[in-house]
Amino acid sequence: MYFVLIVLGSTVVLWVLYVLAMSLYKARARGRLTGWKLWAGYAFVAVAYVIDVIYNATIASLLFWELPHEWTVTMRCNRHIETGSGWRYKLAAALCRYLLDPFAPEGTHCRSLS
Repeated sequence: MYFVLIVLGSTVVLWVLYVLAMSLYKARARGRLTGWKLWAGYAFVAVAYVIDVIYNATIASLLFWELPHEWTVTMRCNRHIETGSGWRYKLAAALCRYLLDPFAPEGTHCRSLS
């Protein structure tokens, strides 16, 4: 039971950090993130990146039932999307389609899903 709560809780935390980082990216692109706010944003994104790396090495390794070959969850999802088949592809595609891509500034965060 605790394992499920840890997986769900850490996934939600990582997702919230991703959504906030994408908001900072959009604000910077629009020129609305300047001065100390820009540097605070960079610090936030650096912390979020470290958390992504830790999540990828731990929770994502359990979810995908494999050791990581890359640094971030997005990189792992992209690798599985490139294979185009299997349950890992379906998991990666679902994570990208429903959690990552809707908040990406360009519309897609992961590689194209066929």
